[in-house]
Amino acid sequence: MKVFDESRRKSLFLLTNQFALPVATPAELYKKRWQVELFFKWIKQHLRPDTFLGQSPNAVQCQLWAAICSYLLLAILKKKLKLPHSLYEMTQLISLRPFE
Repeated sequence: MKVFDESRRKSLFLLTNQFALPVATPAELYKKRWQVELFFKWIKQHLRPDTFLGQSPNAVQCQLWAAICSYLLLAILKKKLKLPHSLYEMTQLISLRPFE
């Protein structure tokens, strides 16, 4: 399946076994999934949930949800206060001075 991206003037080749779907549908699903992947990449790089505090699936899920909530709270704070700092800079400031 070949999909042409108008905004970038590039062709993209996707392989699928879903022949009943319109050509653009798998491409759109891939594009949406890629945004989710980028979101989790950002969380792993900046919020650093590298070591999990518990071993159970529930403990890991709780820690990941806490990281997601932290990101969302920072994003809301940045938007509401119109802060010039990037989210990365804000996470660095919070990790260095958590009680100030």
